[in-house]
Amino acid sequence: MHFLKPGYIFVSSDPVMVKTILGSCVSLVLYDPVSGLGGINHYVHPRLSGDDPRTAMYAGPSIHELFRLFALHGGVTVRSRLHLYGGARHDSMDGHIGGANIEIARREIAKRSLNIYHEDVGGRRGRRVFFNLADGSVIIEPITPLMRAGPSPTSRTNG
Repeated sequence: MHFLKPGYIFVSSDPVMVKTILGSCVSLVLYDPVSGLGGINHYVHPRLSGDDPRTAMYAGPSIHELFRLFALHGGVTVRSRLHLYGGARHDSMDGHIGGANIEIARREIAKRSLNIYHEDVGGRRGRRVFFNLADGSVIIEPITPLMRAGPSPTSRTNG
């Protein structure tokens, strides 16, 4: 099993399992059933600002590079299954980074006139994503949201 870290992209036709964990981050998953090629990205930030480097940590560069690598290795997007996952809202963060990440992904998908085969986005829970390149299947496991700081239900105080 390969673990995909934030800011990375994985494209292969090897029959491997790729796992990633998403909170407000987003992943696009592509699978071409004819060639058996699959690809997945994991980006963190919706927009570049100022002098930020153009890396796969950011939506635009990550999505562009995923589609570029997918085509380079023989994937055909118009016959591929495209999945969209992540973009959870976290109370502890300013703004809604997850929502902005989803919005940018949808815009990039629409620019390419592609349809989303399956999605699980938004909400307040993170997700574990398991992408099986042997058959293109994806399993999503919700992650129970963390409680805000404070005493746990099993903690005791003296007094």
